[in-house]
Amino acid sequence: MPRPSHHGRPGTQVIPSRWEADHRPVSENALDGTAAVRVPGTTQAWDLAAQQNVAVPNDPYWTGPAAVYAAGNNRADDVVTAQDTETVGDYVVTVPSSDVAYAVGHLVEVTGTGDVVLDGRVLEIQEVVGASVQFERTLLCSLVD
Repeated sequence: MPRPSHHGRPGTQVIPSRWEADHRPVSENALDGTAAVRVPGTTQAWDLAAQQNVAVPNDPYWTGPAAVYAAGNNRADDVVTAQDTETVGDYVVTVPSSDVAYAVGHLVEVTGTGDVVLDGRVLEIQEVVGASVQFERTLLCSLVD
């Protein structure tokens, strides 16, 4: 039997135009933790008990659902592979795709992950992974504290 010369109807998109919107709820159901992303640094706030100003971390500019995965390595630095520098992180933090401008060096505090060792810890964003068709954003991170 001869092999067909084409598959599908001519002019039909390979990826349907609503693919991202239709699959977003499925992805978001897997985000079982919470992440709060903030710019590093502190502000001063008055501590009534201590009667002095104390350093308080900056407020988060984004808080929402997230999933955190161990990246399978024990390092967070740049590695040279085939003459290209690639950033390697300890954790992959997945958040819903949005117009939020996450940046390298910003901090992510994760909670509700189900891992008592990880919850409440602060991660630093090493790389923000992007794509043209996506319904979630991937942040490569390393532990700060």
